[in-house]
Amino acid sequence: MAARHRGRLDLAFSRSGDRTVLSQRIFTYPFTMTRAYYRDAAPKGMASVVLQSVSSSLSPGDRLRQRLVAHAGAAAYITTQGATVVHGSAERRECAERLEIVAEEGSLLEYMSDLRILFPGAILSQEARIRLGLGATVVFCEGIASHDPSGGQRPFGNFRTVTLIEDEDGHILAMDCGRLPGTSRAVAGGGRFAAYGTLFVATRRPPAELKRLADAIAADVGAVDVYGAASLLPNDCGVSVRFAASDGRGLRRGIVAGWQATRRHLFGGSPGLLGQALWQPMAG
Repeated sequence: MAARHRGRLDLAFSRSGDRTVLSQRIFTYPFTMTRAYYRDAAPKGMASVVLQSVSSSLSPGDRLRQRLVAHAGAAAYITTQGATVVHGSAERRECAERLEIVAEEGSLLEYMSDLRILFPGAILSQEARIRLGLGATVVFCEGIASHDPSGGQRPFGNFRTVTLIEDEDGHILAMDCGRLPGTSRAVAGGGRFAAYGTLFVATRRPPAELKRLADAIAADVGAVDVYGAASLLPNDCGVSVRFAASDGRGLRRGIVAGWQATRRHLFGGSPGLLGQALWQPMAG
């Protein structure tokens, strides 16, 4: 059966004078987006963009592709307008998201997409490929939460994720793969955790510097009510942080804490008002 939607998003950011500009913007349904905003003091001239979805959800058979490029010296923050519901079906059809991030020399690209809410029977596959130039940094997160809108405990179908981090020549520096069936004891039957996520900070730096970054992230994550563990990625290409939480609120708090710690440690300032407003953890 043919895919229901084949959405495409292709964005590029370039340095122009003392600020970053959106130099390429191509998108098809269900994507739409805002203009670039400038709310960050550090890095100076950083562009912030909010991605939106006309459908606000993923249905079985949907196939979405995104390509995000930060050209040399650019700094961009990309987020979404809110969580995305992933629907299931009796036919067990998969939803698929494919993401490519290219960060050229000396650039910064933060892609902070909100959570995917997996409804009963939902099957979601996510693949991300990050190409990291010299002196570049990519901050990227993924997160899911299980939810039965009927108030019961019907499980989602399956969640699969693959993340590749490569150098500028395409050589693989790190690979992260995961699979979580909805019937797993980790999420089924009203267990302790119903939300899981990962924050990746891809940046090639000396081991001692990466260790200090991991310690800074762990300290801030440890101050919020979420299980989180920071570890160094292989080949000195960054830090990853695993999260497990009882719900989406807790997962958001953990991811936000890790992201804000990263920005302060690497660039000397917290995210601007736009980022704080969009990624402010929900009360409760």
